[in-house]
Amino acid sequence: MRRVLASILASSLAFVAFAPGVAGARPQAAAKPRVAYVVSGDAYDSADDTWTTCPNLADTVTEHTFKSAGGGEVGYTSDVDWFKVTVDETGTPVLVNVFFFAGNGGSGVDVFDSDGSRCATTSFDFFREGDTNASGSYYLGSYPTPGWWMSSMAHGYFRAPHPGTFYFRHRSDHLAPRRSDVGRDLPGDAVTGACSFQFRVTVGDADRLAGADRYGTAANLVRMMWNGSEDPWWNEGPWGNAAILASGEDYPDALAATPLSLRSGNPILLTRSGSLPPEVAAEIVRLSLSATWTGNDFTVYVCGSSATISDEVVRQVEALDNVVKVVRIAGGNRFETAAALSDAADDLDLGRRRPTASMEADSVVREAFVVNGQMWADGLGAGPVAGFAHAPLLMCTRTALPPATRDWISDNGVSNVHVIGGPSTVDTSVLDAIASLPTTPTVDRIAGADRWGTAYELARYGIENYNMEPGATLVPSDRPWDALAAGQLSFMTYEPLMLTKPDQLSSYVYDLYDDYGFDYPNYAIGGRITDGAFLDFRDLWTRVRPRG
Repeated sequence: MRRVLASILASSLAFVAFAPGVAGARPQAAAKPRVAYVVSGDAYDSADDTWTTCPNLADTVTEHTFKSAGGGEVGYTSDVDWFKVTVDETGTPVLVNVFFFAGNGGSGVDVFDSDGSRCATTSFDFFREGDTNASGSYYLGSYPTPGWWMSSMAHGYFRAPHPGTFYFRHRSDHLAPRRSDVGRDLPGDAVTGACSFQFRVTVGDADRLAGADRYGTAANLVRMMWNGSEDPWWNEGPWGNAAILASGEDYPDALAATPLSLRSGNPILLTRSGSLPPEVAAEIVRLSLSATWTGNDFTVYVCGSSATISDEVVRQVEALDNVVKVVRIAGGNRFETAAALSDAADDLDLGRRRPTASMEADSVVREAFVVNGQMWADGLGAGPVAGFAHAPLLMCTRTALPPATRDWISDNGVSNVHVIGGPSTVDTSVLDAIASLPTTPTVDRIAGADRWGTAYELARYGIENYNMEPGATLVPSDRPWDALAAGQLSFMTYEPLMLTKPDQLSSYVYDLYDDYGFDYPNYAIGGRITDGAFLDFRDLWTRVRPRG
């Protein structure tokens, strides 16, 4: 399994396990708010160096930094820091995200009860057991030690076995396996430079990922997903040694790029048409370090024509450290660009195959998803599902099938086509045009009563047919901008994307939870979703739901 529940034998030798639906879970009308704790940096003092002296946490985002000690390969640091979380009911989930990681080294997090015994935790990351690419199987996050996960590679999840205070120890980890594909010539400061992290510790089943604007939100999302060290032993960069750059001002190309991101393992960042935002430039440089350490060229794929992302932006990207080449993927319009991005996804696919309800793991059924390219809402939810289906996200108009889309379906032997949205979004005549192609593909429609309902139907379809997991990445339904880069989060969480009104959690999100329960982690993207709607989303674990 991708997420391995590390069970423990406590001092009494009693086995403790936690299930997604805990006994005694309360209805939705739970007391609010629960505090979303964020770890405070220690400034190298001794106040948080033992669990008995651990201070109260601040309610602000600050860095949590290790003091470097040197000492050869295994001497990254001697600093050990603690933080604590207090909960008032059994089964309370605690979600710990490594939000930022910089410097050289690696670390781990252990969870302890107030009596000093270790607690069961779950570690999760990008791949589950059985996923493969050219390098073989990945088991990241599947570490055998109870009550521990590695903070520079994975994020952690914990359910409180009882009310009380629990202590989290953040420590250097020089005993964990090293990367076998990196040479042993460490840079001069690899054992002396400090490692700095940001932890977000949320009491509940969800966290919010946001930045100052759409560009900062996308950069923060990528930084949380690909949070590797600058030390080559610990670096976790993109799997395909590339980044995908899409417009933050014109939505179609970013929507069509989501399947490319999921299939290639490369992150999506957003840019202005005429200039590269500084935080995006910095993130490209950070990501490119992984390619440098492993001797690979780092590529930036620019989505769309020069009318969408200017040649000046391309020049700015080419000038960045470690960027070896920039490749523009574009057509004459949004429909042709979507087709070109689909070709790129085929070329860069990692080759991962997930068993689904309808096919064997080693078989490939050629499918395609088609959305109205002049409307954005349905494309948000369709992108992650298409990525899991190893399918393209192609585009039409409300009443016509563009030549680029028609040719892609015919030329690539697509046998199943899923048209997204109701008749007011995509007319029946478009379905008829697809069905009448020479390859005679089967055509169906995935749609709800509105954009929220369509997102729900897409989520259900992904969970039941493509082995996506119960849960949601939550985005606002009134504007696309913060959500443009959100679909790539399915690469880590395996979960679909859901829409909500910014000020009220969509009833369809409740329906999805009631139907399936939610796995972890779950995220709300951007700042437009109000605190009230986010708290309802975060506290869905308190909702009594039917159990099958």
